[in-house]
Amino acid sequence: MTAKEKKLIIIFTAIALLGILFKGIPFAYQQYQQGKLDILDLKDKKYKVNRLIGRKIFWKQEYDKSIQQQNSLKQKLFIAKSNELVAAKVQLVIKRLAKQSGVNIESIGLAEFKQSNTWLLVSLTINVRANANNVIVFFNKLKINKQKILIEKMSIYSNRNTLNGSITIIGFSKLKAPL
Repeated sequence: MTAKEKKLIIIFTAIALLGILFKGIPFAYQQYQQGKLDILDLKDKKYKVNRLIGRKIFWKQEYDKSIQQQNSLKQKLFIAKSNELVAAKVQLVIKRLAKQSGVNIESIGLAEFKQSNTWLLVSLTINVRANANNVIVFFNKLKINKQKILIEKMSIYSNRNTLNGSITIIGFSKLKAPL
């Protein structure tokens, strides 16, 4: 080897040592620190998973409770294949409850529909005539009916021991998503 080659090897070695010193060691230290952080993160995740597994029974009960609530809510909805059939079912229930209560339904307006995604709101206005006790019985029957029927608004006036007026009633349905 010549003297020039020896000098080049020494310069190359010096450059390599400087590279390792200024780039390699900080990189190795950074990787070491990141490894420590990853280990701590993994331990934390393991702790959280073990805590969740320990609460497995609780979450199973909560899931079962939510399924029961969902089934209960489904029973309160009117179910049919079209908006008009839902309105007909709401009318049928209203007529049946009115007859049981002694309330005379003089007329039922056309159903109005409001739809949001898969939810359908059916609004019906009925004109009624009955005495006050029968109207209260009718309202109570609406309240305890298996399927949820709400009163949106009402306008009732008294005429010789008889109540006359209109009541806007709302029923709900969940439409099936189109295939």
